[in-house]
Amino acid sequence: MGVTVTTGTPQRAGRGRYSLVPVEVKVPLRAVTLLPEGNAQRGRLSFSFALRDPSDRLVQLEPRPLTFTVPNAELAAALRQTISMHVEIPVASGPHRLAIGIHDEIGDARSSLAVPFDLPPVR
Repeated sequence: MGVTVTTGTPQRAGRGRYSLVPVEVKVPLRAVTLLPEGNAQRGRLSFSFALRDPSDRLVQLEPRPLTFTVPNAELAAALRQTISMHVEIPVASGPHRLAIGIHDEIGDARSSLAVPFDLPPVR
């Protein structure tokens, strides 16, 4: 699918030892099956996130659906762009591995990738 993932600068999550790590997942629109719907094309993706923490514990987040439409008049230009999902994931300090699954619900295509990152201790 050509999916890319970017993690941003962690922000302290109020009190406690957790930080919120911003994550952006980009999927090329040309890799998504679109269904004609009137004067537009509709796509539906589902994003799954799982995090393995330093103690080897696996935490799964609720799947995040993303339904979108592209007007037919803008389709050619849109196919050169990406569709993005933004989430903030609460994590404690230490090395982590974030697994991301993407499901194109119309075309039934799937893609997955894992991103390692290390979060310094919260002060």
